[in-house]
Amino acid sequence: LIGSLSQQERIQLAVSLQLLPKIKTKDFGNYGLRRYDEYADGEKDVTEDKPLRPSTFNQAQPAVITAAIEAERFSADEYISPKAIKNGLLWVANSKLWYPTSSSESVDYHKIVRWVAGKSKRSRGISDFGLR
Repeated sequence: LIGSLSQQERIQLAVSLQLLPKIKTKDFGNYGLRRYDEYADGEKDVTEDKPLRPSTFNQAQPAVITAAIEAERFSADEYISPKAIKNGLLWVANSKLWYPTSSSESVDYHKIVRWVAGKSKRSRGISDFGLR
């Protein structure tokens, strides 16, 4: 199932699982991100012209993530490949004690994806993930 998803759908899953790396100061002004000083430092400083500064790529728009991958800021294989998504699903769907002994080859991914989608559907709506 995960292997058949588009890159955009895998990005959406990676974001929902909080798999993407932190945004470094040098990243601002690149990939479609504003310059560092064009963001508010905290919630109280947010205005219409100055949004809150994202701390990870999980808080960025999919176009920013795609641009960062294309610019080789981080590896698609490491963060949005089917294997990375499977490992992220394992982490979310299982306890911290079970995860280190689990194998990404012995898991019912369809069941896990349905579980994640069910959780997300209640809080965000399943259409946010591009899943059908």
